[in-house]
Amino acid sequence: MGPKSLVQLALLLGLVDICYSRTKKLKPKQIRYFESHAEEWGAPPIEKFTEGILVEGREEKQMVYKYETEDDQTCDLTIIIERNGAKTHGWSCVSTPITVKGSDEDLFGDLESFVTKKPKRRRRNPRKKKPQKKKKDESNETEEDDFGPPKRKNPKKKNK
Repeated sequence: MGPKSLVQLALLLGLVDICYSRTKKLKPKQIRYFESHAEEWGAPPIEKFTEGILVEGREEKQMVYKYETEDDQTCDLTIIIERNGAKTHGWSCVSTPITVKGSDEDLFGDLESFVTKKPKRRRRNPRKKKPQKKKKDESNETEEDDFGPPKRKNPKKKNK
């Protein structure tokens, strides 16, 4: 089995699990249970019930209670009940954005001109120039050899 067939097998098993799981809405008795135990589990106090879902799978049941709090947070309170009867619970909250009434132009000004401007292109890693070795003065200096007359380094060319 190659890696491609393993991925296909995993996707197929996930699809089968999704097909066999059933989603239902919570009953009023289950909602009251959540409301009475939420603060006991350390979750923020409930102001308004939003949604309740029961997902039944082969291995476990998962009950999710979604609600809003006084400080404009949206919270999810979850209970997972396994086949052996073990229960685990947890919660998470997200701050909801504040909506301001008014037109977008009043709030943000002229966004079109801001969006249509193309940003200047910046180089990510500009190359640093390597320090060059200092060259000897290449003027018309002469070098002396031990043998013979002195030689010019850069002899001048004569124009004919």
